[in-house]
Amino acid sequence: MGHVFLEKYGKLDIALSLLDKAIKIYQEGDHYFAALHLAGAAEEVLGKFLKKKGIDTSLESEKEAFVLVNRELLKRTISEKYAADFLNKAKNSIKHMDEKNADDEYVVMDPKEDANNMIQRALTNCWRLELELTPLMQEFWK
Repeated sequence: MGHVFLEKYGKLDIALSLLDKAIKIYQEGDHYFAALHLAGAAEEVLGKFLKKKGIDTSLESEKEAFVLVNRELLKRTISEKYAADFLNKAKNSIKHMDEKNADDEYVVMDPKEDANNMIQRALTNCWRLELELTPLMQEFWK
């Protein structure tokens, strides 16, 4: 058995690496589930860094807008939890499964659009953190 060499990695660097790979996979055009999963993980970690600084995350902004649109335009009240669950439905549906629910064996979604949305949310978190974007991220952002 060989030696194990452990190194220390910054979670911010990991999140940026995941996001960069998500964009690359997305642009290749056939692994949208993988792109969504990687971007979702990045978005979550970047969001934790924003919360630590007291800055709203992209999810918090979208959730607030979703609640407001429902209240003002559709005249219905939804909770922030409902809004968050709705906005994270695609991300959570592909990585979790309720084995007691037969309907949970399938996901109804638009993988390309959902991956794009998650990448945009992660990029928004990067922007709010004032991080330097990779050339791939800059290209996607345009």
